[in-house]
Amino acid sequence: MGGSFNPPTVAHRELMKCAIDSEEAYMNLEIKFKDNYSADGVYTIRADDYDTAALYWADRNGALPEWTAFGYVKIEAGLGSLDFGGGRSVPFEATHVFVKAFRTSAPDCVEELFPIEREHGMECGQSLLRCGILTDLHLTRKAGTVKWALRAAADADCILLLGDMTNDGTNEEFRLFEDCLNETVPGIPVYCVNGNHDLMTAVDEYADFQKRIACWKSETKNICHVAFNGIDMIGVNAGALWARDIMRITPEQLEYLDSLLGQDRDDWKIVLCHTPLSRNMPVRNGHLSKYLSRDKQLQEIIDAHEHVIFLSGHTHLSPNLDSGVVSFDSSRNNLYVNCGSIRPTELGKEAALALPAWKEGNVVELRIMEKALEVRMRTIHTRKWISRGYYFINL
Repeated sequence: MGGSFNPPTVAHRELMKCAIDSEEAYMNLEIKFKDNYSADGVYTIRADDYDTAALYWADRNGALPEWTAFGYVKIEAGLGSLDFGGGRSVPFEATHVFVKAFRTSAPDCVEELFPIEREHGMECGQSLLRCGILTDLHLTRKAGTVKWALRAAADADCILLLGDMTNDGTNEEFRLFEDCLNETVPGIPVYCVNGNHDLMTAVDEYADFQKRIACWKSETKNICHVAFNGIDMIGVNAGALWARDIMRITPEQLEYLDSLLGQDRDDWKIVLCHTPLSRNMPVRNGHLSKYLSRDKQLQEIIDAHEHVIFLSGHTHLSPNLDSGVVSFDSSRNNLYVNCGSIRPTELGKEAALALPAWKEGNVVELRIMEKALEVRMRTIHTRKWISRGYYFINL
């Protein structure tokens, strides 16, 4: 993300909406951004007589209603601090931070707007492609949540499915999911790869499903490929029934993937793979996990190329994790996105200061532009944009 250090922003307002013992209440917010592009920084709140504060992106009229809170802060002795990281971004429409301080044991609160005093300085250029991304749908017999999630991505140029479309990999589940696609996103190109749950019963069930619904142009060695809007889509499928905790890819697949990534060096290439690479995935409860055979070799192949966007699911990790779920290799312009799940997601040890909404299932929108990449994530049920799931990357 880069950029020079920006001086601290200090905003102090005295107009409050709540009172304590009939006296006017005061609150202060100080923001020290780590750079001039991301939302990373230290947000320090002073609010006497309160024990918790929630932070939202806002404009001059108040909190942005379509965005979730980006921080919850514990206040002790009138002071609390949020060390916000993960490379997230401030939404373009946000000009302020809205802070609500409250007591967990009482109804009274204090609310205020604080301006964001810095320049955005971001350029987008022409939009090249907008993808709706869903992963870990785990469809069984009830399709309501799956249909609702698909509708959230219905205005994209294409739909990308990162595996575990079904829970048991049966023909009945695949047929039901096909009906969901036909009902909710008819006419939109669909590209998919298998997940471990799609291979629980028989490999052929998934293979037949992919032939019926996916718009891949070719498939060689369980590597699918198509050019769409001038951008290469590449799908990496496992080729064997799920038997252990590692998804299997072969040396032949890696060799073919390497050849595809080597074509048209300066053009974007999107790689769909159900499992993440261990080096570029969120930290799960303090440690990294390996989910893919030949993980190291695949990472080396990605590192040998540029303009690669690697999309994965499998972990069900919440976009609200402190560490973030998106990483960007600026030396190669390679992007990694762990896309969560449309089912309830996991926060692990970070759940103590989070509301239940932070565990909601999500869908992802990826937009490729001439001068930038944008990743937006939204909740399944409320359809709100997830503030901790927003990334804007200048190229």
